[in-house]
Amino acid sequence: MCILSFYPLDVTAKQEILQTLPENAHNLIIYRHLTRIISFSQIELITELKKEISSKEELKKLNNYLKASNQALDIINDTAKSRLKKTTKFPNFSSEKVLGVSLTDPRRQAHWIKLEKSRMMTVICTAYPAKLTQNEPHNFFVFYLHNIQNFCETNFLWHPGKALAENPFIKIFFENGSAVPLTHIFSRGHRYLESPVNKPFLRGGYRKGVEEKIARIYLAFYFQYSELALDVRHISFANREFFVRRNDLRGVIKGFSLVQKLFAALIARGLVG
Repeated sequence: MCILSFYPLDVTAKQEILQTLPENAHNLIIYRHLTRIISFSQIELITELKKEISSKEELKKLNNYLKASNQALDIINDTAKSRLKKTTKFPNFSSEKVLGVSLTDPRRQAHWIKLEKSRMMTVICTAYPAKLTQNEPHNFFVFYLHNIQNFCETNFLWHPGKALAENPFIKIFFENGSAVPLTHIFSRGHRYLESPVNKPFLRGGYRKGVEEKIARIYLAFYFQYSELALDVRHISFANREFFVRRNDLRGVIKGFSLVQKLFAALIARGLVG
């Protein structure tokens, strides 16, 4: 099967058994990848746009957005405790066009991510510790949160059983039952997404206003893959099949449309493939 098979909830277990990604963790994963994508894209674009400057005002704006993008990445990567008192909903992105390109200041979003990550590390590490259970999908979700998203800064030593190990999605992260290096995830994920049988970029999100909760892991991975694609400068596939195609996500995920605009600008200028 191409979609994860889920076992019944083990009501006798001492800890909650995950049947999908927790909502707060899912949102944090998506918006952390998305905000980094926006920041990295703007740094790349602004460097090129500065070659087209025709006024001091444009230069000032570009420098401000460049500074904001770099600072946003620093905020996300900063391990010091956030000074903010509480989390609110993820803030909207406001943008303006400079030399025909939509740009934004992502620092508010970065501060939200930093605070939410600090909070989620406590929640996830306490509620879903790196301990084996008899429920294989649960073990995979714990592996993804601990090892791939690094919520708890610990590794979960787990090998999927034979049946789960044959799932095409699981094979992105495992080979012959052993976890692959993180540096291999992009190429393995790309092969997975190239196959139509895996419904590339189509799982997760909302259908007629109802969330596909069971498919949160796929939507989270699409954003992870998109950031990795930007890192290797190969975003055309993700842009075309995900950000252009998934109109259903435009009004649901803040910044989704902005990423598509930034990717389009990078591609149009030949800065990426």
